[in-house]
Amino acid sequence: MKKMLIVIVLIFVFPILSSAEDSNKKEAVFETCFVVADFAEAAMTARQVGVSLDKLVKSLDRDSVAFDGSLEILKKAYSQQRYMTPLVRERVIREFRNQIFLICIQNF
Repeated sequence: MKKMLIVIVLIFVFPILSSAEDSNKKEAVFETCFVVADFAEAAMTARQVGVSLDKLVKSLDRDSVAFDGSLEILKKAYSQQRYMTPLVRERVIREFRNQIFLICIQNF
């Protein structure tokens, strides 16, 4: 599972790194990881409130370089259990975001 998440992060980060100057690469990695974490949080929030997965997949830009990574994050979020208690939902959302962000920054 962790290997799959690393692949997801790579899909998001490599296009940005390839176009960044050496001095800006570290900042580009963090900015990209923030975007990836934001998307992960939104994906898990949608999962926890009951948004259907097919609607989210339809909303993705299939021509985007981030399409594959976005789809993998959605699949990962929707493979998690849905909770009814607001406090548990908040914890699950926060942990999912943190997990994705940590993997992102650890690999660059």
